[in-house]
Amino acid sequence: MAGRTRRVRILVLLFFGIVVYVLYNRNTTPVDDYREYFKDKGIGGGSVIRPKPEEENHEGPPAIEPTSQSGPAPVQLESPTPIADQEATTSSTSTALPTTESSSEQVVAKPTPAPPVVPDSPHDGEDEFPYELGEGRVEVPVMASPTASVAHWSKMPEKYPLSSTIQLPSGTPIAMPRVQRAVKKLADNGADTERLTVVKGVMQNVWNGYREHAWAMDEIRPVSGRYNNPFNGWGATLVDSLDTLWIAGMKKEFEEAVEAVAEIDFTTSARSDIPIFETTIRYLGGLIAAYDVSGREHIVLLDKAVELAEVMFGIFDTPNRMPQTYYRWKPSYASQSHRASTRVVLAEIGTLSLEFTRLAQLTKEPKYYDAVARITDAFDEWQNSTRIPGMWPTSFDASGCGKPPQTLNPSGTLTKLSQSDPQPVPNGEGTYMDAAAPVSAGKVDHDPIAPSLDGAQKSLEDDKLGELGSSKRKRDVDLESMRDALTAKVAMSVGDDTAVKGVSKEHDLRSPPATPPQRYTTDNCIHQGFRSTSKGSQETFTLSGASDSMYEYLPKQYALLGGLVDQYRTMYLASAEASIERLLYKPMTKDERDILMTGELKITPNYSQPMDVREYIEIFKPEAAHLACFAGGMFAMGGALFNKPEHIEIGSKLTDGCVWAYNVTATGVMPEGAELMQCEDTWGDCPWNETAYWRALDPYADTRGQLPISIASPTDEDDDDDDDDDMVGPQVSSTLSKQAAADAATKASASNVVKRQLEEESEAPTRPRPKYFDEMAPAPQPAPPASIYTPEPAPTHEEYVQKKIEEERLPPGYTRIGGRKYILRPEAIESVFYMYRITGDQYWRDAGWNMFTSIDRHTRTVHGNSAIDDVTKSAPALLDQMESFWTAETLKYFYLLFDEAEKWSLDDWVFNTEAHLFRRPTYEFTDA
Repeated sequence: MAGRTRRVRILVLLFFGIVVYVLYNRNTTPVDDYREYFKDKGIGGGSVIRPKPEEENHEGPPAIEPTSQSGPAPVQLESPTPIADQEATTSSTSTALPTTESSSEQVVAKPTPAPPVVPDSPHDGEDEFPYELGEGRVEVPVMASPTASVAHWSKMPEKYPLSSTIQLPSGTPIAMPRVQRAVKKLADNGADTERLTVVKGVMQNVWNGYREHAWAMDEIRPVSGRYNNPFNGWGATLVDSLDTLWIAGMKKEFEEAVEAVAEIDFTTSARSDIPIFETTIRYLGGLIAAYDVSGREHIVLLDKAVELAEVMFGIFDTPNRMPQTYYRWKPSYASQSHRASTRVVLAEIGTLSLEFTRLAQLTKEPKYYDAVARITDAFDEWQNSTRIPGMWPTSFDASGCGKPPQTLNPSGTLTKLSQSDPQPVPNGEGTYMDAAAPVSAGKVDHDPIAPSLDGAQKSLEDDKLGELGSSKRKRDVDLESMRDALTAKVAMSVGDDTAVKGVSKEHDLRSPPATPPQRYTTDNCIHQGFRSTSKGSQETFTLSGASDSMYEYLPKQYALLGGLVDQYRTMYLASAEASIERLLYKPMTKDERDILMTGELKITPNYSQPMDVREYIEIFKPEAAHLACFAGGMFAMGGALFNKPEHIEIGSKLTDGCVWAYNVTATGVMPEGAELMQCEDTWGDCPWNETAYWRALDPYADTRGQLPISIASPTDEDDDDDDDDDMVGPQVSSTLSKQAAADAATKASASNVVKRQLEEESEAPTRPRPKYFDEMAPAPQPAPPASIYTPEPAPTHEEYVQKKIEEERLPPGYTRIGGRKYILRPEAIESVFYMYRITGDQYWRDAGWNMFTSIDRHTRTVHGNSAIDDVTKSAPALLDQMESFWTAETLKYFYLLFDEAEKWSLDDWVFNTEAHLFRRPTYEFTDA
């Protein structure tokens, strides 16, 4: 019996042991799977701090081994774990590059860009951003899986088709002056081969780093060897660098890059919108230029340019044919009707003409030229009606939809619209929405930019009278009746029956209308051209960021069209004269250099004046913005093209101003943005004035040492005093004015009067105080002496200024440095290049070489060149960022500065704002 019991116990223990073993082994794999899941998704880890989006570390693709083949070398994917977690700044999920199942096998993969994948979602295909709000740089993930579902753009029928198209100008180009005027000097100088070799070496180092660590990605991170994808992940550096590779003689690298470009799919992106400005100048301009400079032999480049242009062309399908500047390309959103925004950036809408015009010339498709010609017409119409005639503000209303003075909102109540109110448009559902969101569809004529107001009113009167807002006469009648109703409401609230005009007192004006409210339709829009966003808003005028390339493209478009459209010449000259008069200034320098800079002018209505007589207040800021350094080259080119020698001289002084701004910093590099000491006379002598400069650095020197005004509160002893003169305490500051003392006395007197009134009104009897309270009360103690705070003496004017200069590292002439970075910008060397090509003066080559050596010394890394954090430091920190314009523009201008001038002559080529070269038509020289 005992033996049987022992056997049963053993069997039970063995059974439970087997069960535990099986359960444990069954749960092991899921645990590991979930551990990897959480690792990949970035979930969990309570003590783990996720990196900020701008500091995310994206692993680059595997290294590409050098090969003698024309295409990219095989990629060795050896690790079975994800190579990188790609995180978008707008998403909390992460995706990883595809990997192999076993580390023992080597998989050969071509490192061409695969289409980014939109993760599976129940809302796949729906756009999350219904309004036209965007930014240029938005990080996007790389594809998660080659089998995941992907949303693709598809061509939609136009909601606002045109009945006619503006054709490209035809005929023989007119004779124009040479841009490269100093033909003999340029020929004698030839190429500076030694410097040219150094610049090419930097380009090769950058390209090797990009090819090895960030192939087909938008940007390489040159310190860490990782990458960024801020421009839709289509390979911005790859496309942006194509013509630079060809110009620098890197033909093998060019051919390899063209093969990779052929694999780009512009019809899809992990990003929900397309930034039109950045995409046009980098991608579209890069493809067209590469096709042009390589002799138009690589037809795939033109094909990809057309593919991209067709994707973007939907931006022009609006009621007034003005473009959306951030295009929601997914079919669910793109299929709806849209309107241009009520607040667009000048440069974003004005920097499309060169790229679309050149594409029209190459493809013989006039619709591309028609699109940008209408934008130019709108700018031309508005140019002389802005607050600075000849120029345009940095942002404005491009919707083409003016609002009537009053209208009904969907609830049926009267709303008065002012210019400062948000400008809604209908969405076809009886509610309001932003002007960039979908609107009712309809057909427009061939020139809807600026129809006459009479015509617009007539079309309104021809509509049915039964629809609210569809007839001017009907609208007037309704407004009159609503005024009567409002008058009646006010009268009833005060009991005045005489003011009621035929309205029953029992009528509840707050109740909903008996019939559904009329919809707010497109008939409520009064057609208009470009307008200020608001009559009461502040506007900024500048040649710097948000405006720059708008002005730059006017003379370049004139040259690209062979001078056959004089509109661009007249618009440019008007803008140039206005900017010379209102924006240029001379900075004060220690060496008293005759240089110029361009500033910023803000124009604000004087709100203290009535609306009908309101004047404007102008505030000028003497800026030194790196973005504005392009202006020297623009003025010089425009002066040469339009035979304006005085403009060439202005361009020379502006360019030399930026050279000076480079030379005076610790690194020899100009900061992003600063403010300078402005001379009183822009065109006269300006000797260095140390006293005035110090005064600008310390404008509050006269008041810094003064003690603050203080008023003592009345004492308790004054409460029972009827003399109002005693209400103010004796500790009144000696600096207090008589008026301030009188005001303080009045306040104190009023306070005590209130106290006395309260005491007199309080007549309630009180119980007698027990004697033992007085016996137990502690004896009164003398009050401790009040502690007096004695501040440290304020620094003297001299001490303050010297400390400010030391701590802020201000070079002489600088009053403030707002942006200390240098992000490899090209604008200064761009103008130096133009000045050399126009004048042939060796000074500009030497200045450019000093700029190049300073930049390369402080930005060079193993994998390229990096932006730096502070140009006023002797050893600035590397920011691990290299935008594609470093190879597209900056290095290209350095290379061309030292190359033979006739190889890529300004008389044969025009450069877009990303330094991409477009072939000019053949023409005769007027100064031959």
